[in-house]
Amino acid sequence: MDHFQFVFEKRFFFDFEEAYNWYENKEFGRGERLRLDVLNTLEEIHTFPKFEIRYNEIRCKSLGKFPFMIHFHIDRESNIVFILALISTHKDPNASWLK
Repeated sequence: MDHFQFVFEKRFFFDFEEAYNWYENKEFGRGERLRLDVLNTLEEIHTFPKFEIRYNEIRCKSLGKFPFMIHFHIDRESNIVFILALISTHKDPNASWLK
């Protein structure tokens, strides 16, 4: 079984902070529920990162309860999963997905 290391890109943290603050401003505690959903999804990716490639060698995994997808790339040679972004599924993919 492969063991993968995570490397987080800055954009992921920016995206997460923006979403967390938006939800927390809507309802106290909702941002925390988003955080737990993100952590659970990251654990799923860590356990089995070989989800379907969606575009340009980038894979996506939907969160369980919130309308977001974690976009990531696997470097098979070094067994590194690059966590690239947390993108809302309500946004236009042509404008918000990674190029």
